[in-house]
Amino acid sequence: MRVNKRARLALLYVSAFSFMWQALQSVEPALAQSGAASEMVVRAGEIQLEGRLIALDAAASTFVLEATSFTLPSGKTGKLSPPKPKTMMIDERTLIHVRGDASRKVASSQLRAGIFALVIGADRGTGKTLPARRVVVWSSSEAGAFRFDSDQNTAAAPVTAAPATPPTATLKAGDGGGEEQGEAAAVPGNVLSQGGFEQVDAGGKPLGWEVSDGDNVNLTKNNKGNRYALLSTRNRRQGRLFTSLAVEPSWKNLRVSARMRVSDLKVGKEAWETARISVVFLDAQGKILTYGRQTDLSRDSTWVTVRTTSEVPPGTHRISLDVGVYAPQGEMAVDDISVVPNPPPDALPIRPGLPEGSFEQVNAAGLAPGWELLDRKRTQVVEEDGNHFLRLINPQPRDGIFATGLFKLDPSWKALKIGVRMRTEGLRVGANPWENARLMSSFLNAAGTELKGETATPFLAKDTDWVQLEVLQPIPAGAVFLKLTPFLLQATGIADFDDITVEPLALP
Repeated sequence: MRVNKRARLALLYVSAFSFMWQALQSVEPALAQSGAASEMVVRAGEIQLEGRLIALDAAASTFVLEATSFTLPSGKTGKLSPPKPKTMMIDERTLIHVRGDASRKVASSQLRAGIFALVIGADRGTGKTLPARRVVVWSSSEAGAFRFDSDQNTAAAPVTAAPATPPTATLKAGDGGGEEQGEAAAVPGNVLSQGGFEQVDAGGKPLGWEVSDGDNVNLTKNNKGNRYALLSTRNRRQGRLFTSLAVEPSWKNLRVSARMRVSDLKVGKEAWETARISVVFLDAQGKILTYGRQTDLSRDSTWVTVRTTSEVPPGTHRISLDVGVYAPQGEMAVDDISVVPNPPPDALPIRPGLPEGSFEQVNAAGLAPGWELLDRKRTQVVEEDGNHFLRLINPQPRDGIFATGLFKLDPSWKALKIGVRMRTEGLRVGANPWENARLMSSFLNAAGTELKGETATPFLAKDTDWVQLEVLQPIPAGAVFLKLTPFLLQATGIADFDDITVEPLALP
């Protein structure tokens, strides 16, 4: 049978297409097993985004990635500074695995806020949900090896594991001001000039800030002419503000302070699903090093001032501030955001009876002045029969849940008697003698550096009803501040703390 030239060409194209299709079918499973190199393949019409998960909606099979960089099919890459939120959608066809090892599959139920992710999918443009073809995840990396701990508890904004020297943070007692308050006085040492929202561009947007979802971000003036930002989350749409600052090598700590007011807030299941200001530490390439302490509110409140202090990790080149309502619903007014490098220790004086230790001075936001509560879901001021006390809840044996308070010592004191009432329920201690429920104390010098040396520690290692505990503690030379840290240290259960007292003690 004679075959004309056109027919021969058609047969050739069909044969070539068939060969390529079979090759792709054989290659795709191999790619799924090949590791890091194949993870980075971005097909035509796709985009690759890298960043950190900050929100998940299991019912809708979506999550929000705080993207810090992108890669296009051409190989072109770029940094996103400040990071951009992007909603991703996954389904049964999405391949999810650990970075560097495609054989380690990850279920969608194992995804959580705080983990790092690299996502590849069809690029539908700005503001459109990205359907994810491949999601590569990891929780930490070392020497080029990537690790994913599915049961590790890491929230997007705060770092809940206890550092060697937990940074201090306070809520300014009695601070309110409300709508009648005018522009706040300048904060000494503040390096964030745009935190007052007084300067706007021709379109009415705040100068120095990027706006995400402008429909849910507005600038409002009170009756004294003071301008503040009003952000809301409605129908899964988050109004957010972003800005960034270059970090100088001399900066060791940063204190972020803001006046905040919250209404109609419905917090989510995760600790970061609040109304908050997140601090993100970035290296010179724009990669996320870690997250700082979040300045947030987790319930409706009138105007209050909230402060947090975070350590600056080595290698930090810039910081990014992310302001928004991360909860499923709510509205937040924010003003007078300040960033102060290397701030002096923010300590309260030790007054007779240590009123802060009774936890009765709870403000409109449900916070106890003088205490930093790192995780509002697991660190709470609780009321029972008219009495307020601090409650720590730890379901994860690998975690340390704690609160901190910093107090200024009287220079004439030589020793202290530290007292506390404690109660525990469902307590399961760790293998080491210090992994229990305890009130830790440490001493700091004038610069805020922790002094070395052991301190006496009241603790409980089994379930106990309210019990009074006391320890005697000499004050070391050079001590200016006392830091008190109620702690559930790698022990699970519930620990309650109340009536913490500090009294001077005469040495024999």
